[in-house]
Amino acid sequence: MEAVTNPFQACRDIILKPNRVFAKLKVTDNWSWIPFLLVTGCAVLSVYSYLAAVDTEWLRDSFLAITARDLSPAETKAMGDMMGQGNLMLFSMSFGMVIKLIVFNAIMAAYLHICTKTDDECVQGFTDWFGFCWWTSLPLVAVSLISCLLTMLSTTNQIPQAVLEPTSLAYIFSFEMGSAWFGLLGSIKLEYIWTVYLTTVGLSQWTNIAKAKIFRIAVAPYVLIFGFWVLLLLF
Repeated sequence: MEAVTNPFQACRDIILKPNRVFAKLKVTDNWSWIPFLLVTGCAVLSVYSYLAAVDTEWLRDSFLAITARDLSPAETKAMGDMMGQGNLMLFSMSFGMVIKLIVFNAIMAAYLHICTKTDDECVQGFTDWFGFCWWTSLPLVAVSLISCLLTMLSTTNQIPQAVLEPTSLAYIFSFEMGSAWFGLLGSIKLEYIWTVYLTTVGLSQWTNIAKAKIFRIAVAPYVLIFGFWVLLLLF
């Protein structure tokens, strides 16, 4: 069996051979910078590709029509002027996407750190789990590349912003931004199935927790968050 010897090979092998990748990561430090740079870099690339292709005036008007209903005319104008500045908009959207990824993975790392405290032999700390989460986030690289491809193949420059999340239910089922369900469905993405699988595999390599419990740990955050969100929308 070919050994995992470097982080670039690990990024490749995690697709089909995640068990041996996580086994190597358990005893290796400072490899998580590579998936971090891949995930965030591809996310920024998808934003750049989108803003280079979209009709920015149409995007601005569509966004303001939904989000600026309760704003004063001066506030609406200020927001519109900001969105009219391409470089500022690129920075704002890219920065927001990267920060969202960092915060999400930090929360997941804290969650995994707490859940694995029941395993006396698990010595990984928060920073180890934070690095772990960037490896389980690697499916986002494929998602970002799909977004770029869809943007390039679009036959119109009035491209919905949901194309940045092409695996979300909001994009797949063509929900409009004004829909009450857009936020929820835009957050439910097909790559979470892959992420849960990678998390399950990683936990099985890093801990001695029973497999049934490992799966519950991996899937629980998504079930709880989206289940609670559905209840808020219904009631």
